[in-house]
Amino acid sequence: GRSWAVAPDTICYNQLLAIAEAEEQWMVATSLLECLQGSSCLADVVSFNSAISSMQKARAWTRAFQKMCALRVAPLQPDVVTFSALVSAAEKAQRWSLATQPL
Repeated sequence: GRSWAVAPDTICYNQLLAIAEAEEQWMVATSLLECLQGSSCLADVVSFNSAISSMQKARAWTRAFQKMCALRVAPLQPDVVTFSALVSAAEKAQRWSLATQPL
């Protein structure tokens, strides 16, 4: 029989990242984002937003801000979803000064 192999693309990774975000599995999201970045696919702002949001929901605020730096190095432009997740992460960690600093 014939074997069909389909390589995952950015959309597949983004769907998996969205599931990790919904389940508040920030470590899974981090691993997925790293796999995506190491693949032939290109991570996009949606990829980073899902990872950052999963970290925000899990109260891993330092990781969320680290991913923001990685997003800019990618080089991608953060959007309103990115900033909202970061402000929420700072709020949950009671790090108000982070929420008011320019990102």
